[in-house]
Amino acid sequence: MSKRTQLAHSIWLSDEELNTIKKYDASVIYNPVANMILGDGTAKIPLMREKGITVTLGTDGPGSNDREDMFEVLKTGALLQKNNHLDPEVLDRYDMLDMAFSESGKAVLDDSIGLIEEGYKADLILVNIKKSHIMPIHDYLSSIVFNCCGSDVETAIIDGEIVMKDRKILTVDEDGLLSLCQERLNYLQKKPIGKEENIMPKILGICGSPRKGVTQFALEEALSEATKIPGIEAEIWSVRGKIGYCVHWMPVSVKMLCVLLKMIYKNWKRKY
Repeated sequence: MSKRTQLAHSIWLSDEELNTIKKYDASVIYNPVANMILGDGTAKIPLMREKGITVTLGTDGPGSNDREDMFEVLKTGALLQKNNHLDPEVLDRYDMLDMAFSESGKAVLDDSIGLIEEGYKADLILVNIKKSHIMPIHDYLSSIVFNCCGSDVETAIIDGEIVMKDRKILTVDEDGLLSLCQERLNYLQKKPIGKEENIMPKILGICGSPRKGVTQFALEEALSEATKIPGIEAEIWSVRGKIGYCVHWMPVSVKMLCVLLKMIYKNWKRKY
């Protein structure tokens, strides 16, 4: 572990483990929306920040978040902690924006992003605040955290280059890309699964808790077989000698994917 280490979720951690994260100057990525969808629990974000741990924000993947809207993460991240601690003062607008911007720069070891100052990269967004769900505005920072959403962003600038203007993305053919994605999904949903492509037994076998004596190498071999099939993604971790794994099967519905993921987490018999 080092300052280059980014720890996603970091929910079920002891004080000793949090102290270790601080000792090695690693960072934590807080994914409140995904954690709520999966019923994973609530990370100890206020305690982490009290300890001086770098905490930033994330959406996680579309299989466990759906919208992947960072404005939704801003608001939900604050509300989740307020409700969990029964304290409306926990994680205010300043805390959330700090995690979203300056803390993000620290997490990726880039001291040229995260602030609007001379010498920093011009990574900016322009938000249209003249909307009924935002106005009237009594506090601009509060409105950004608790009122705005991703669709309110009209212009996006990355390192001085305008990549979206008036809601139109300039770097890719957005309409063409969306059409291609939908066509691909339709193809995967209609494609018959023959005997040679029947991956359910493989998935169910992989999702089972590793028996005692099963090595990480053996599990990696099993996962590599599943990922040969289009639409399959798999990940494996080894944490404190325990093996963790996750399989994503893209051709199925979101509901089925959630069922599979819950099955995986249940069979892990551990929290992360």
